[in-house]
Amino acid sequence: MNSKRVREIKLKHFSLSGQISSKKNDSIIQFESSLERDYSILLEYNSNVKSYLEQPLIMTYYENNKKRRYTPDFFIKELESNYDGRIVEVKYKKELENKKDILKYKFDAAKKFCDKNNLIFEIISEDQIRNEYLENCKFLWRYRYDNHHINDNDIDLILDKLHNLKKSSVINLINSLSNDDFRKAELLFLIWYLVAYSIICCDFTKKINMKSILWIN
Repeated sequence: MNSKRVREIKLKHFSLSGQISSKKNDSIIQFESSLERDYSILLEYNSNVKSYLEQPLIMTYYENNKKRRYTPDFFIKELESNYDGRIVEVKYKKELENKKDILKYKFDAAKKFCDKNNLIFEIISEDQIRNEYLENCKFLWRYRYDNHHINDNDIDLILDKLHNLKKSSVINLINSLSNDDFRKAELLFLIWYLVAYSIICCDFTKKINMKSILWIN
């Protein structure tokens, strides 16, 4: 498996393409649809994902006796798995339905490749990507990249207080730390920063807000 993408994704006027900065890979990840972008964000937050690569390899296959090339969207390495990785194709349901006869050849080739190489092949649509978990990840995304306001003493203060409380809503934690509104705003930024990095735990399956319950493992 390649360590670098085999195909560069160029900016396009007719679709949402671009790039995000990946802390997990310490690299820039390219995408050519908003669905691929959203899936990359989920991979960044998935604690079982060790690393991932977009446009990871080129497969060849035959369609009606014509030789074709296929580049899947992602290769994913996991910390705990019986397989050597996952090859993932990200597609909207509408495209999967409208192009199923064409895509069948690509996907059959990918399945055969994966079977031979101890890999898993998956096709993922918006049903598995766009949910409350993703919205929470997007909300916390900026806190992973804005570290200009990080104060180690304040972080210790927050963690010590939450450790003593064992569990607390965000609003109750803030109120227990200070009575000053400006100070509360500073500490709230740090709380979301700690949640974004999973230092403080929170239920991502429910909408994150000031009433969300926080704890430390």
